[in-house]
Amino acid sequence: MKRTLAILGLAALALGCSDGRRYDQAIGVLIDVSGTYADEKARTVDVIKREILPNLVPGDTLLIVRIDSESYDKDNVEALLTLDRRPSHANAQKLAVARRLEAFAAEGDGTGSEHTDIPGAIMLASEYLNEVEAGSRVMLVFSDMQEDLPDGARRKLGQTELQGTHVAAINACQTEDRFSPESVWYREGEIHNPDPRLGALHPVMAVLASESHLDAAEFWLNFPGALAPFLFLAFTAFARSLLPRGWAWITPPMASEP
Repeated sequence: MKRTLAILGLAALALGCSDGRRYDQAIGVLIDVSGTYADEKARTVDVIKREILPNLVPGDTLLIVRIDSESYDKDNVEALLTLDRRPSHANAQKLAVARRLEAFAAEGDGTGSEHTDIPGAIMLASEYLNEVEAGSRVMLVFSDMQEDLPDGARRKLGQTELQGTHVAAINACQTEDRFSPESVWYREGEIHNPDPRLGALHPVMAVLASESHLDAAEFWLNFPGALAPFLFLAFTAFARSLLPRGWAWITPPMASEP
């Protein structure tokens, strides 16, 4: 019994440090396929597969939008998914996205679109990201940022459209051997690392949530509180085990001499 309480206590200690904030991310990736950047499509896909996909964890959302002549169109959404809370399923989703990106890189004849509607893609991605309930939102724009709207096209971002979203423009042709998206995942001053979902107990939590048919995020937030009584009992059992045999837990008051 004492051993069981001690194990539960250690689990509660490890999980009790959760501050209740959401740590899941919504990442929007915008890929320029216009004439001025079409040659970089394959390299951009390689960077995404090598550096962005491996950094995603269960619960994160990934959105991929194509930048072309008319970017503000739902057909420009190349991929949109939220990774399953079960790691094995999330890995399968990553593999499917990687294959979709490979097919995307092979599409077309390499000439690219005639115009470059960057603000339209940003507006489209912003709408999707704002619908996702996530702890942080990031938009990565792979482009040379040479905007060229079609005749008559008008784009205007709302003053609060990108509020709460960290936007970073990345030129794939200027990236070297390694590209580190961790440097732009969060705004300066927001300390979100280390990510508690990456701990050794994450697979255990995933299994418990799955077998209990409960939402993993809610399970993660509420389980430490449910374990608090067991933590107290475990601490009590551990403290008593340190005392000499026969030692009273609470020392009675000394009887006064007659």
